[in-house]
Amino acid sequence: MKSWRFHNFGAFDSLQIDEIPVPEPDKENCIVKIDYAALNPADRLLIMGWYPTSARPPFSVGRDGSGVVVATSKGSRFNKGDRVVCLRSIIGIERDGTLAEYVSVPEAHLALRPHWWNARDGAAGPHAFLTTWQALSEVSKLQPGETVVVTGASGGIGTAALILSKAMGADVIALSRSDQKRSKVLELGADIVLDPLDAELIRKIKKRCGCDVVIDNVAG
Repeated sequence: MKSWRFHNFGAFDSLQIDEIPVPEPDKENCIVKIDYAALNPADRLLIMGWYPTSARPPFSVGRDGSGVVVATSKGSRFNKGDRVVCLRSIIGIERDGTLAEYVSVPEAHLALRPHWWNARDGAAGPHAFLTTWQALSEVSKLQPGETVVVTGASGGIGTAALILSKAMGADVIALSRSDQKRSKVLELGADIVLDPLDAELIRKIKKRCGCDVVIDNVAG
């Protein structure tokens, strides 16, 4: 199978298409034929050698992906032909990831793809939405009627925070520096959209009764 792997830390030009064997299933892992893979900033950090832990190259990065189960072990909770999404696991960090035709994924870190998501959504959505869900429900314990300020509202976590906050009954003040992106987040349902460089930003937020939760995608 084809796998897009990097061969040296810090060198993007070491990425190349390699021919490697298709992995075999075992009692803990299913084999998924990848339809779509997504990238996030952590993949770049890993290739540059700045990620806290990782295997030694060569291997393919990519922790985000969606596809079809093509092989399982006996007793697996998945069946051949299941359309699945990859949740966070060791793939793309400690072994080959989703930038390949096939990937071995720990069964505990697979989920059936929601029927309202297409394969592309399934690659891009899980990490952003699960991270945001943890921030809103487990950490901040967001309640209906509260107000959430989302910085970097047009990014992956930002749009997930906007969508989930509205679904949970909160008001959303979205921040973005781009006119075009501010229009987009308004379309996604933000109650107010502001420019974070506006000298009156704090006053405008306070005028809107302040906020209860801040999802800060800029400072981290």
